Amino acid sequence: MKVAKEKYGLEIRHGVVEAMDFAPESFDNITLFHVLEHVPDPTALLGTCHKLLRTGGVLAVAVPNDVLAWTSKVKKIGRKMGIEAFQKFSPVLGISKAGTSREIHLSHFTPSVLQRLFEKEGFAVVTQGIDPYYASSGVRGALEAAYYRAHEVICSVFHANRYDTIWMVGRKQNAGAGHATPSEDRSTSKV
Repeated sequence: MKVAKEKYGLEIRHGVVEAMDFAPESFDNITLFHVLEHVPDPTALLGTCHKLLRTGGVLAVAVPNDVLAWTSKVKKIGRKMGIEAFQKFSPVLGISKAGTSREIHLSHFTPSVLQRLFEKEGFAVVTQGIDPYYASSGVRGALEAAYYRAHEVICSVFHANRYDTIWMVGRKQNAGAGHATPSEDRSTSKV
């Protein structure tokens, strides 16, 4: 936080957003990168984001695509085949069973579920797709980049997200405390 303040003049606050004293409509943009799956009430968090954004403000969210991703299908098959390394995954969805992962995901999303949540909380979806979350380099980075690019094509051609992540951007539709009905005039890539 010290570097952010001294080098870039940024004010960084640490804590739970619902418990912070931000005034309504304080922000133009809010990002939730791999956060929403960890909170106990994703709907409430998106509602808080809606209140904190100015009209026309942008919310960008990235979450795992644990349910529909091909990697989850591979995990499910590996478990059914009795392969030891895959025993920590659910035989139904291919997601990590409780207590077997370093991360705890309280919620699992599909693109359609996340889109409905956005719209319910007053956001018009501007775009959705896949999030290049990998941070590898060298040969592994090249393989992950190729895997990502292949999924970009699949998403674009077949309008199906089978990648490991979901990326969604929405725009706040109204000012005030209530939630708006999303506009019919929007640019949305169906995934």
